[in-house]
Amino acid sequence: MANKELFVNPEEIRSCSNQLTTYADQMKDTLDNLVVKMDSTEALYQAQSATDMRDKFTELKPQFEKFTAYVKKVATYLIQNVAEPAEVTDQVASQNVANIKKPL
Repeated sequence: MANKELFVNPEEIRSCSNQLTTYADQMKDTLDNLVVKMDSTEALYQAQSATDMRDKFTELKPQFEKFTAYVKKVATYLIQNVAEPAEVTDQVASQNVANIKKPL
């Protein structure tokens, strides 16, 4: 089995997580705007095809909501399960290195 190295930059992980959270918030805002706009089409477009279109949008909306929630979960995961443990591991390793006695 090949030797695999692990490199984690906690600061970059946090930055990535923050950007994902921002994107998720923007997706939610966009979805909210889409809902308002789709609802407004009823006053502009009344036909069976319009009703079908709105129904399909309503049917798909929960999938978009799930995706947005998933992106936020990924952002949280990156902080809690990658960045923070990497920082703790580095701190412990640094303390352990400090405790190594120099040869006389």
